[in-house]
Amino acid sequence: MQLELAAVGSMTLQISVDTQGPMPQEEELVHRRERKYLTALAFGLGFSQGCGLCFYVASGSYFSDLFGNPRFFVNACAFFYLPPMLVTLSQLFFDARFEELLGIRPVIRFRIIFSSLSMGCLLALLGQIAGSSAFPGQGKAVYGIGVVLGSFAAVLLGSSCLLFGAVDPRYVPYLILGQTAAGVYTNAAARVLGFAPGCDAGEALAFFLLAAGTVLAITATYQVGNSCKLLDRTYQHHEVLLSLSRSQSQSTLSAAVPGEPNDCVESPHRSPSGVRTSPGPLGFPPLCWCMAACQTLAIAMNMSLTPLSNQVARGQYELSQELVLVKLLSDFVGRGLFLLLPKPRPSRRWQRDTVLGHAVFVWLVELARFPLWLSVFLWAIGSPLPRFLANQDVLLWPIWMPLISSGAFSASWCFVICVTAAPEDRKRSANLLMSFSVYAGFFLGISIALVTV
Repeated sequence: MQLELAAVGSMTLQISVDTQGPMPQEEELVHRRERKYLTALAFGLGFSQGCGLCFYVASGSYFSDLFGNPRFFVNACAFFYLPPMLVTLSQLFFDARFEELLGIRPVIRFRIIFSSLSMGCLLALLGQIAGSSAFPGQGKAVYGIGVVLGSFAAVLLGSSCLLFGAVDPRYVPYLILGQTAAGVYTNAAARVLGFAPGCDAGEALAFFLLAAGTVLAITATYQVGNSCKLLDRTYQHHEVLLSLSRSQSQSTLSAAVPGEPNDCVESPHRSPSGVRTSPGPLGFPPLCWCMAACQTLAIAMNMSLTPLSNQVARGQYELSQELVLVKLLSDFVGRGLFLLLPKPRPSRRWQRDTVLGHAVFVWLVELARFPLWLSVFLWAIGSPLPRFLANQDVLLWPIWMPLISSGAFSASWCFVICVTAAPEDRKRSANLLMSFSVYAGFFLGISIALVTV
């Protein structure tokens, strides 16, 4: 396939395909196989990143019990989730510059492979620490690993969302579904291997080595796909979008120079969905910022309670561990349910009304979640009300699981609405904006937890 890029009039990119390629039926078959591979790879990379997140978070009660420190889990979450916010912010501002300088293919490959390999090694190191006898600074070592592990997980998430979301925003839910499926995997691993507060060193070591081996195996699968050229068409699409973004920027700069012609100055930008996309801060339309804010709120509600699991459990480490495991399971349930939701598609008629309608409904979901969140938060800070949360079964299933799963559900929803509404020249950055929004939610939620404890 040969791609010829030309900026014509209103910055339209024309892509011509070499007529010596495969016949239409054969080409459609190739595209279908590529879509299946991309769906599977999106799920796999999300699963890999999720292993780093879920196995570390699931160990919070184990280390709290090991060190005899009820506050340890809150601090560990702060070290794990807050520094990566700076990483995603840096990606939002600087990724495109590195790609223009070094090329999209090598940069994306390096980010995904290096961050994945680093995560695998750090998980193995965490297993060595968990499985060793006590030594001075052991808790600080766990904190330090959390900082670096969380940062590489952020790079992997941002790069994976960028790789798939710019091609088609419908791949992103599979990526996030893979991330949350790692929570189910973590549940199974913890129960089968016997990993829990008070378990022996061998069980703790096996728990983390399983996570490390899984991450490294998925990294190898991604590299095989690159070697077999299964991602070539995806990289070509990114090169087209990067050229469009560069041309759009040059056109905007020329419009600022008196006497320079510019066909696009007075024409409002529109996304393929038909939504009016007059530029806002950083070039994103208001609807994108609205969805970023909604996703931040959805994740903040979940993350403000997860570090407080020991407080919600009123000091029972076994119940605290169960709350974290059910939280990881609920994330998967919410992301899975989202796949059943009709999603905005750029080819449909009345797309503008559809996207705006989705945005209204996702905010309504967040309003409906607030009473559940408030009841659990009040219980965590020691309030005797609501009394029904003293019943473990009521706390876990009718309250905790719907609260967490609905947050994961609406977060996926926001992601797809934002990328669908973004104009073509901002689609790649829209994925990074929503990745940053994820960590903004972590920051807000953990800040609430830190102030509460």
